[in-house]
Amino acid sequence: PPERTVSSSACRSSSPTGSGGEKEADLEVVDGIGPAYAERLRNAGVETLADLVAADPEEVAADVDVSPARVRDWVTDARERLA
Repeated sequence: PPERTVSSSACRSSSPTGSGGEKEADLEVVDGIGPAYAERLRNAGVETLADLVAADPEEVAADVDVSPARVRDWVTDARERLA
């Protein structure tokens, strides 16, 4: 997918763990996250796989308007991709 620009107000620093390569991978690599959900996640401050893994699924679910179970599935997939 093409790169997307994010306003500076929506940017957050990534967690300082690891080399950062996969941590910057686009959210759309996660099963079930397409362009629309990726945009909602970015608007909620979740910009990287590391952000998704570190986030509270209940809060993300409320911000993105999906079920907490769906967010937990995304987190599991993102965690596997970062391993």
